[in-house]
Amino acid sequence: MQTYYQVAFVLFVSLYAAKALALGRCRRHATAVAVFVAALAVVVPLTWLNSPFWSDHGVERKAIFIGEPLSTLLIPTLSFLWDWTSPRLRGITPAWLWRLPLEMLVAALWFVFWSLVELVLGWTYI
Repeated sequence: MQTYYQVAFVLFVSLYAAKALALGRCRRHATAVAVFVAALAVVVPLTWLNSPFWSDHGVERKAIFIGEPLSTLLIPTLSFLWDWTSPRLRGITPAWLWRLPLEMLVAALWFVFWSLVELVLGWTYI
């Protein structure tokens, strides 16, 4: 299970790297979106492959196919969309120095919250 969290963290950070590349290097909005969507297209299947729940009968498949990407990738994706729509935050700015740790904290809280939501939805069972 420890490897699961390590790989999920690497996937999480890789989306921030894609965000930095897209917003820092791409001159057109459409190109930045294309770069980030390409990164998502690679990372989402990796979240499925990283899931330790494939043989767990207490976890429904929708928890893997929907829940895994949502729990791991939602915060970096929302962060990209926020920066992409805000012209003053375009590119890598000093604001990233305080925002990144804050977003990592929010992502950890989101991960726990989403796990509880999956329990309530009946996607996972204890």
